[in-house]
Amino acid sequence: MPNIVIKKGFRLVVDSWENDADEPRTESMDFVNKEEALAVRDMAQEIFVSCNNGDGGIGNSQDNEDLEATIINYITQNPKLAEINSVDVEDFEEVVEMVMEYNVSLMGSSEWYGSRVYDRSSLYEIPDEMVLKEI
Repeated sequence: MPNIVIKKGFRLVVDSWENDADEPRTESMDFVNKEEALAVRDMAQEIFVSCNNGDGGIGNSQDNEDLEATIINYITQNPKLAEINSVDVEDFEEVVEMVMEYNVSLMGSSEWYGSRVYDRSSLYEIPDEMVLKEI
């Protein structure tokens, strides 16, 4: 098996669940840019939470219109990720696609819901490239 290389940068680790806190999953995403890592973490904490908790999240959402409206509203008010990804905030289809790519990468997809539910996350700085060698 080849060595594993962990590049210098930032790693966001997200715990999520589906439905009634079942099907737990932990996923991670690596970033070169600290600004992007922080913006993604903040977005996840804000809108990937459950749609059933009264905070306006998209987690466990079954209605695509509500999901899309929540995403568009968030990015319109917080355009940093759109700027980093060179996405026009007026192109709502592209905005939703960008956010859902982060969503699926960080939490996986669901057969029954538009989004799994964000539970918690940790953001780590990786100060130097590391090579993990199999022994």
